[in-house]
Order: sequence, then structure tokens, then C-alpha cells
Amino acid sequence: MSPRENTPKILLFSVFFVLIVATPAWAYVDPNATGLISQLAAPVLLVAATALTFLRRQIGSAFRWFTSLFTGKK
Repeated sequence: MSPRENTPKILLFSVFFVLIVATPAWAYVDPNATGLISQLAAPVLLVAATALTFLRRQIGSAFRWFTSLFTGKK
């Protein structure tokens, strides 16, 4: 099947899933709390992205070494 044939089915399933599974939220998130969360999460995500950028070759090398243990390829 081509992606164009699957699109209506996926869309229908997604809408059905959201309508059936969605439940009302009985909580309130204070807008100031979300600001604090974003202020704490942004630097953490920035540091993680920077570390991945600088260490991508070492991470790739470690991943290749780890997979070679299971495949037997060097």
C-alpha cells in the first residue's frame, strides 16, 4: 500500500483513538509553575544537545563497538 492509501485510515484511527481515550483533566497547572519548569528544562536540554553535538563521533564509535560485540564484525 502506498502512503496515500494509508493516510485516511491513519487519520481515522487517530481521531477515533483521541475521542475514545481522551479523559477530562481534573488538574490545574499554574502558569507560573510552567514558566519555572521551562526555565529549568531549557538549560538541561541545551547542555544535552551540545554534549551530543561535540561527542557524536565518540558516541558513534562506542555504538559500533557495542554492536560489533553481538554481530562479530569488526
